[in-house]
Amino acid sequence: MTDNTPANVLLAGIVGSTAYGLAGPDSDVDRLGIFAAPTLDLAGLHRPQESIVTTGPDRTLHEAGKWCALALKGNPTVMELLWLPSDLYETRTPLGDQLIGIRDAFLSAPRVRDAYFGYATQQFHRLDRRGDGSFSADTRRRTAKHARHLARLLKQGRELYETGHLPIRLEHPEVIRDFGERVAAGDTYLARDLLAATEKAFDAAATPLPDEPARATVEEWLRQVRIIHLETRPATVFLAWGGEYDERDVQQVFTRRADADAYGCADYVEERPLQHSPVETRAWHRVWWHITGPAAPAEVFDMVNPLDDVSQEQREFDGRADALSIEWWPPGDPPHSSAWIVQFEGWDRDLIRAAWKERRDILVAARGELELPLDVAEAGSGADPA
Repeated sequence: MTDNTPANVLLAGIVGSTAYGLAGPDSDVDRLGIFAAPTLDLAGLHRPQESIVTTGPDRTLHEAGKWCALALKGNPTVMELLWLPSDLYETRTPLGDQLIGIRDAFLSAPRVRDAYFGYATQQFHRLDRRGDGSFSADTRRRTAKHARHLARLLKQGRELYETGHLPIRLEHPEVIRDFGERVAAGDTYLARDLLAATEKAFDAAATPLPDEPARATVEEWLRQVRIIHLETRPATVFLAWGGEYDERDVQQVFTRRADADAYGCADYVEERPLQHSPVETRAWHRVWWHITGPAAPAEVFDMVNPLDDVSQEQREFDGRADALSIEWWPPGDPPHSSAWIVQFEGWDRDLIRAAWKERRDILVAARGELELPLDVAEAGSGADPA
């Protein structure tokens, strides 16, 4: 089975019949948990999956927001996660412990009564449709299970309503098992009588629970979850480039890499940061100086005007106005060249002219007797890269 456990599980544990002490040899082990979706995933049109349910193992994970909404309604199934014995928790995080610490904030008298008594009534209606016990063995097993659920819900709900504490591990599970078997054997009046007696007990009981849950407390916890799981993702776009050589250009811009890769007109895809403010661009200059040989130094090492023999392209300015790159290429590199070539690059054409003039003056003064590439460091003005 593929593991689809989300990354941010906050709290998880074993619930159901194993937790209550009602599990039999064939009972499944049920697990329940809470996870936090990345906060940014909640901001778009397409919301993340709110519940992840698997079998083998039997596990249900609710996103924190959905879990809180269910718990505020008094849902018995989700509420028990906050009242488990410590040995039944399989995942506990600081946020999970904080949630356990505010479990009373989810409680309110009307919702506890309506939820637990309502769920038990649903179980009774299922029992009532079973008849007098003259049914198949499989149906009898399911009837016994519904009867156990009814008795367990009424016991838990009544204690929670009267004391503010939810019992999970039942003190006398054998009593509830026996109740289930008797109802499955046809004594459905037992379920009816228990339901009626518990309703009277609810009516007569004094409860410590408030009329409304403490929503502000729950809201504060959930906001903390959202803040902690707010991932600061750098905003990027994906440029789909197409064409050849000088014709190469951006064909489309995508927000998702998969869409850019699938674009049929793209030769390659480039990821770039998305700018949220103006970007300064400047002309980046490139000048080539051809040194043809030492025969006539005064002419050969001259250059008509390095600012005329220049190419330029617009680039994002990196803030280094004095940036200067100098590169020497020997004869034969590129293959069609028979002379040394010096390439100057930078933002400032005056700096390029000064660097060229410095090197030209050194070579002219030496009458071409210096070994190339020239190491200007010997002249005291910094070395050129070879």
